[in-house]
Amino acid sequence: MTPSAPAPMPMDMVDPARRLLDEVEAVAQIGSYSLDIASGLWVSSTGLDAIYGIDAAYVRSVDGWASLVHPDQREAMVAYFTDEVLGRRQPFDRQYRIVRADTGEERSVHGRGALELDEAGRPVRMFGTIADVTETHRAQQALVASELRYAAIFDGAIEAIVVADTASERFRWANPAACALLGYTRDDLLELTIPDVHPSADLPMVREQLEAVADGRLPIAKSVPYRRRDGSVALVDVRASWAEVDGLACMIGFLSDVTEIRRLETGLAREFSERSQVAAALSRLQPAATAEATAAEICDELFGLPGVDVASIVNFVGPEQATPLALRGPDGLPATPGRRLPAARAAYLYGRAVQGPWAERFAPRPEDGLYGQLSALTGLRAMAYAPIRNGDGLLGLIAAGTCDEEYARHLVDRLPAVGEFAATASALLSRALESGHRDELLRGRVRRALAPGGLHPVFQPIVELGSGVRVGYEALTRFTDGTPPDRMIADAHTVGLGVDLEVACIAAALDAADSLAPGCWLSLNASPDVIIHSRRLARLLAGRSRRIVLEVTEHIEIDDYPAIGRAAARLGPTVSLAVDDAGAGFASLRHVVELRPRFLKIDISLVRHVDRDVTRQAMIAGLRHFAGRAGCDVIAEGIEQRAELEMLRELGVTLGQGYLLGRPSAVGVTADGFTPGGVPTA
Repeated sequence: MTPSAPAPMPMDMVDPARRLLDEVEAVAQIGSYSLDIASGLWVSSTGLDAIYGIDAAYVRSVDGWASLVHPDQREAMVAYFTDEVLGRRQPFDRQYRIVRADTGEERSVHGRGALELDEAGRPVRMFGTIADVTETHRAQQALVASELRYAAIFDGAIEAIVVADTASERFRWANPAACALLGYTRDDLLELTIPDVHPSADLPMVREQLEAVADGRLPIAKSVPYRRRDGSVALVDVRASWAEVDGLACMIGFLSDVTEIRRLETGLAREFSERSQVAAALSRLQPAATAEATAAEICDELFGLPGVDVASIVNFVGPEQATPLALRGPDGLPATPGRRLPAARAAYLYGRAVQGPWAERFAPRPEDGLYGQLSALTGLRAMAYAPIRNGDGLLGLIAAGTCDEEYARHLVDRLPAVGEFAATASALLSRALESGHRDELLRGRVRRALAPGGLHPVFQPIVELGSGVRVGYEALTRFTDGTPPDRMIADAHTVGLGVDLEVACIAAALDAADSLAPGCWLSLNASPDVIIHSRRLARLLAGRSRRIVLEVTEHIEIDDYPAIGRAAARLGPTVSLAVDDAGAGFASLRHVVELRPRFLKIDISLVRHVDRDVTRQAMIAGLRHFAGRAGCDVIAEGIEQRAELEMLRELGVTLGQGYLLGRPSAVGVTADGFTPGGVPTA
């Protein structure tokens, strides 16, 4: 056979496989491999490359392996691999000869491999080791050919060698390497029998092998548990042959401690199996209708991995606010989706998540109080965490926990899997979490504005332009955190707190307005939602003698004009309407036609530089004429220059407000609430 060139193995499999295979080689000084059944490609360690005499350019396929097998055994080995290993799902365990690719030298190797099966029982991968046993065979043949009195030449051998009487099962000789492996001195070992160094449960298998050696005069090669003198158990590869020594039928065995090799092979198989399960789980994930539903699907898949008893996704809003979006785990967990974690626990998780992924033994911290104590009662042993990010921003945290002590000891090995789920969670949840973070931050800012001391009213006078007499005041709001009023009101409506905030602003203005001149009306800004739906507005205005004007901005779309009119009428005869910001858009004229307001307020954008812009002059003249025919008065906003004031007078505008006429101020500065003077007259 000649090696063919099938499609290459995916790189995300090659890199971790090569890393673990090289770890096996470093421990055991043998070669290791991982074979992908579907593609027929295998990944090899540097030790295996050295055994086969192949380089990086060699095509590592099943055909490539077969071409390295000695021609005398090639057909039988391919049949063994195809029929016994793949066909009957048997482990690969066979000694055979190879021909090195670089030198053509014949060598003897012992290959082992374990299959990984999918849910349908089909083989998907094989993991194993290849040991070069050429020198061992030569030494074994030499020992078999000699008498025991010449065996001292093997005292210096690195491999452990023992001789046992097959009839009495007593050890007759052991070299220093065998004594070191089993933990006995040579004299002590020679007082023992083969059953003395094997766990009782494995004795039937050991005796069956001894009988096979004695009766069939056939060599054996098996992995057998040996019990050391200190009570620990080692897994030992035994290659044994029959020989007659001093007239006795004896077994001559070559022993190799493969405990660590098997542990690493098991770890390799487990990691590949887990990676396969993680990949399958991630492939099933799709964004759901909400962030909570998406998080629940991610937690379901993570919770389904072996050893995972707790799966959670937490949403961060700042360093001390964390809320589980989804949670899977045993009964008794104190956390609940949608309910914030205690501030101390949230701060701890946020501080660790900023630094990156981590794993830790779970122990209740004193700062966590009852939350930590209840978590410990569920049997939680350890947790692995990975942050959910969008760029440099920390959005949340994904966590996997275990109640199994074995998994708890190796939880750091689970971090890559948790990290892969975190990466997917970032992709699926980032937009929704960012939106949620923004809304929560806005909601927090609005709530602070609603708290005592979060806002206060100021009042700007409305004057008759001809006489300079103050006839009314517009109530404006200032927020303690410095947020512009239009921004704060818009943000409040975004997060569903708009009506609450508007009513709070109106209530504060009404309370403070008691100190204003009694003959002046009070203008209050109110959205259609506040006028139509808020019974609180009616309660606030009930029984007040001061005339109230509700300003409805031109920027807000009104779906039901009759409802606005009916709601305003129910507020009483002292309440009238004004259309604010006329000229800033397209709806002002319809607002006037549909609402029949008492006032039409001309937006500052038309007032600015009206003295030198004939277009603005024409528009204001048109609005004044339209308002007059509709039965409402015009108020010009934002008058700041004397020339603007004079032009507005010429255009027939009778009312105005602006910095030239009076700045917004808090009440209580003078008897009428404002610093006197400075109102220009004709």
